[in-house]
Amino acid sequence: MKSIKYLLICFLSCIYATNSVAQCDHPDYEGLMELYNATNGDNWVNNDGWGDTSSECDPCKWFGVICKNNRVIELFLDNNGMTGTLPDLDLDSLDVLRLFQNKIGGSIPNFSKAKKLRNMALTSNIFEGSLPNFDSLAKLEIINLSYNLLSGTIPDFNNCNQLIAIEIAFNQLSGSIPEFNSLPHLTDIMFNNNFLSGSIPQLLNAPEIGLIELAKNRLTGNLPAFQNSPNLEIISVGYDVLTGSIPDYSYLKKLKTLNLLDNQISGNLPDFILPNLKYLTLRNNLISGKIPSLTGLSNDCKIGLTNNRFEGCFPVTVCSFNSFNASANFKMPWDGEYENFCVLGLPQIGAPCDDGNPDTQNDVIQSDCHCGEGAPCTNPTIQINATVCAGHTYSFRGNTYGFGISEVRLPGPSACDTIVTLTITQGDQPKENIQGLVCSGETFQYRGKQYPAGSHQLTYPGALCDTLYTIVVDTLPQPKTTETREVCTGKLTSYRGQQFSVGTYNFSFPGPVCDTLITLKVTNNPGQNINIEATICEGELFKFGNAFYPIGSHTIVHPGIPCDTTLQLKVSASDDITVELKDSICIGSTYYFKGKDYSVGYYNIPVQGSTCDTLFVLTLAEAPCTDDDLILTNTFTPNADGVNDVLRFNNRQVILDSELTIFNRWGDKIYNKQNYTNDWDSGSYPGGTYFYILRIKDKTYKKALTILK
Repeated sequence: MKSIKYLLICFLSCIYATNSVAQCDHPDYEGLMELYNATNGDNWVNNDGWGDTSSECDPCKWFGVICKNNRVIELFLDNNGMTGTLPDLDLDSLDVLRLFQNKIGGSIPNFSKAKKLRNMALTSNIFEGSLPNFDSLAKLEIINLSYNLLSGTIPDFNNCNQLIAIEIAFNQLSGSIPEFNSLPHLTDIMFNNNFLSGSIPQLLNAPEIGLIELAKNRLTGNLPAFQNSPNLEIISVGYDVLTGSIPDYSYLKKLKTLNLLDNQISGNLPDFILPNLKYLTLRNNLISGKIPSLTGLSNDCKIGLTNNRFEGCFPVTVCSFNSFNASANFKMPWDGEYENFCVLGLPQIGAPCDDGNPDTQNDVIQSDCHCGEGAPCTNPTIQINATVCAGHTYSFRGNTYGFGISEVRLPGPSACDTIVTLTITQGDQPKENIQGLVCSGETFQYRGKQYPAGSHQLTYPGALCDTLYTIVVDTLPQPKTTETREVCTGKLTSYRGQQFSVGTYNFSFPGPVCDTLITLKVTNNPGQNINIEATICEGELFKFGNAFYPIGSHTIVHPGIPCDTTLQLKVSASDDITVELKDSICIGSTYYFKGKDYSVGYYNIPVQGSTCDTLFVLTLAEAPCTDDDLILTNTFTPNADGVNDVLRFNNRQVILDSELTIFNRWGDKIYNKQNYTNDWDSGSYPGGTYFYILRIKDKTYKKALTILK
C-alpha cells in the first residue's frame, strides 16, 4: 500500500518563496554595460571593475571611466582590444568619448542619447558605412574619425554649430566637400586620403578656419581665394587634379604652409609677402614664367619648385634661402640647379639649358635670360624590324612595344637625339586540337601527363612561336542501377553471396567499356509494436491471453509474417490510499464522519472503493469549547443528501472579518472569499484531499480538508 502524507507548512513555504538578484543602481550602469557587451568586453585588454554588481558597485572606479558628480563624463579606452559594434550610448552626461586604435566595426551611431557629447575620437578602427549628421549633438566640438573604412559623402553637420575640428582622413569618402555654412567656429578640416571630387569650397562662413588638409583626393577646379579666412595657417591640397593659377595669398598673414605639389596648376608664381611662411611646396605642376624675387618670404622658408616650367635666370635672392630646389626646370640655367649660381658663382648668361626643341642642340641662356636655340641637329636614324608572337611584346632599351611602327629617340653624345624606328609584326601561332574519352573518375594521358575531364590548353616551344594545344576530355556515361531489400530488425539479407544489414552499399562491377555502378539499399521492417497498460490491486495478477502477469513491465513476442509482433505490457498497482485525519472536539461532543459519529479517540476506518480500498486514520483530541468557538472542519460530503453538504465552521450565516483560501493537493489556489458565509459545496472539483487557510481577525487557522463524493 502506498502512504500519502500532506505537510501544509512545507507547501506554503514553497508558495511564498522568492529569489533576489543583486542590482547596481548607478544611473549610468546600463549604458556602460551595453557598450561592454556590444564590444566583447570580456576580451578587452583591461576591463578592471566592469560589470561589478556588488553592494559597492561604483562604475566611476572602472577602468577608463571618469565621473563628475557621480555621472560618467569621459571614456578613455584607447588600444584596449575592443571588437564588435558601437551601440547608441545611453550616457546622457558623456562629454568625451575616446576609443583610439581598437577593432570596432559596423556603422557609427547617431549618438541620439548622448546629447552632451563634445569630443568624439574614434580614430583607427574598422567603422564602415555612411557618416551620420549627428543631429542631436548640438554641443559637439571635435570629430576625429580618421583611419577607418567610412564611405559615402560628408554631411554638412548643420545642427552641430559648435564644431571646431573635423578629421576624417584615410577613409573611402566620395562626393564633394560641403560649404559648412552653419559652422562659424570651424578651425580645422582634415579630409586627406579619400576619394573626394569637385572643387574646394570657399568656406566664406568659417572665418576661424586655420587648417585645410585635402591632399590625395580627386579634387578639381581652381584654388579658392579664401578672402574671409585671415587665420589660415596651413593649406595642403597636394596630389589632386587642381588647375588654374595660384592666387596671391599675401593677405593671409598667418599662413605657414602652402602645399600644392602634384597637381596641374599653371600660370606664374606670385611674389608672395608672407613673412610667416615656412613651407612652399609646388613641385610637379605646370607653373611657368620667371621665379619672382620672393623677398616677402623669410630665409627659413623651405621652397620646392621642382619639375615645373619656369624659365629665365635665378633671382639673386634665392641664394639667401636655407632650402631651395628648382631642379628639372629645363628652360632655366643648368636645368634649374641653382647651386651652380649660388654656390659655384658661375655666370647664368651662356649657361646650358633646353628650350624643348628636339631638333636643336647646345641651347644656352641668352643675354635677356631666355633659353635660346643652338646649332641645328642632324639626327642619326636606325631601323629595327622584329617579329613576335600573339600576346607577346618587343623589349627595347627597358621599354616594351606592341605590334606596329614606333619611333624612339635616344639621347646622343651631344644634345641631338638618335631616332630609332621599330617595325614589329605578328607571327602566326600553330594550333592543334586533341580529343580524349574517359570513364568517370579516370584521366586522359597525353605526352606523359594526366588530364581530367574538361578542356585544357598548353603550349610547347616552336621554332618561332609556341604551339598551342587544346585538349578536350569527355566523360562517358557510367551505367547505374539500384536494388532494394527489406529485412526484419536484427536480421541480414543475402546479395551476390554476401550478407548485409540495414544500410546503403555501392558496388562497381566491370563492364565492356566502363564499370557498372550498383547501389544496394537495405531498409528495416520493424514489425508491429503494441503497448498495453493495465491496473490491478496490490497482490492480484493480470490475465492476458492464456497467461497471468504480476505487477511490472513484460515484453511478449508473437511470431508473424514477415516480421514478429512485439507487445509491451505494463501492469501497475492501483494505489490503496491511507488518509490521516486529526482534529479536536469539544468536551462531550462527537465528530461526524462517513455516516457515523465518533468521540475522542483513535480510529482506523476502512472504506471500500470501486477498485481498491481507502483507509482513514482518524485521531480526535479533547478541547474545551464555548458557544462562540469555531468548529475547524476537516471533512464534508457534498452529495446533496442534506447532511454535511457544505464547508461550515459555525452556525453563523457570515463570519465577519474573515478570509478563506482553499488549495488543491498540488498547491493551486481554487477558492478565496472575504467574510466567508459557510456555504462552499466544492463545486465541480473532485473528491480528494485539499488544504485551507482561514483567517479571522488576527488569528489564522490551517487545516487539511477531505472532500468525499
